[in-house]
Amino acid sequence: MPSGTCSYTVSPGGLTVFFPGGSLTFSVNAPAGCAWTATSTASWMTITGGASGTGNGTVTFQVAPNTGPAQTGSINIASATGNVSFTVIQSAASIAGYTNAGAIAQLASAGGWTTTFTFVNTGTTAAQMRLNFYKGDGTPLSIPLNFPQSPNAAGAIFAGTIDQTIAPGAELVLQTTGGINQPIKTGWAQLFTNGSMTGFATYSEVIGSGVQDALVPLQPGNSPGYVIPYDNTSGAGTAVALVNTTTGAINVNVTVVISGGAGSTIDQLTDFTTTLALPPRNYSAFFVSSQFSDTAGVRGTLKFSTGTPGQISVLGLRFNASGAFSSTPAIPTSN
Repeated sequence: MPSGTCSYTVSPGGLTVFFPGGSLTFSVNAPAGCAWTATSTASWMTITGGASGTGNGTVTFQVAPNTGPAQTGSINIASATGNVSFTVIQSAASIAGYTNAGAIAQLASAGGWTTTFTFVNTGTTAAQMRLNFYKGDGTPLSIPLNFPQSPNAAGAIFAGTIDQTIAPGAELVLQTTGGINQPIKTGWAQLFTNGSMTGFATYSEVIGSGVQDALVPLQPGNSPGYVIPYDNTSGAGTAVALVNTTTGAINVNVTVVISGGAGSTIDQLTDFTTTLALPPRNYSAFFVSSQFSDTAGVRGTLKFSTGTPGQISVLGLRFNASGAFSSTPAIPTSN
């Protein structure tokens, strides 16, 4: 086949790897008869299979354990018509002074949803950060990410954790990606840093020919409880995400208060209390009226508490009858 008809892509565009390393693979996509070779640009990555090929192929490589700071390397796919690079980001073994800066209790990717994370270093010196993604059951979640500030030419990078150093006053922006017809991936994110870091998440959903956005701030987790107002009147509905941010199982006390609805004389009635059991790093996401049937058609508040600061993260989203949504604040409480 003439070299001018050859084009090459890799799938995915890159991966993040935890510090212990391991054996990984990616795909090279090329027309039949188009030759290519794979070369590692980093000493800590060794190609163990698929060092060359013709047409579609698979490259296998070994990442050595990392004993230092986070590092980035690439594997180049070279051909007669040019190069394409597969990016690898390996997390640091450990970072001195890391503390839990907070959590964002919900993320959504694909199926028409995008979550954009923005983190800002508010300190006067450079700070390191680690962002971990988790599934609802608390296990690591790998999702495709774009980096709008420095796009990866080969495409999205699949990541379960991100280590970055951010200059004072600077920001890092990460954006989930995925096809509108692909299944929605959901989970949550936890931020660790050795400096002063804050941020927020922007949830975007394709609705018809437009896009609906809502912003939710990073929740620092310095409160033993939170109150979320809900509004389930006039076709509206409030959704809640509740996360156990710890490595141990916890019980979350929930107090359901009904303030009333259209034509109602109810005023601040504590309807009932209950307990939700959450395994380690587990989260629960639900519409309030589905979880607590007494709240259908009324307004009120939900109080979530554990008695110990830093154990839970909570957020709320209010959807109106047309499907448009906005964030609902989670208000810290003293108990």
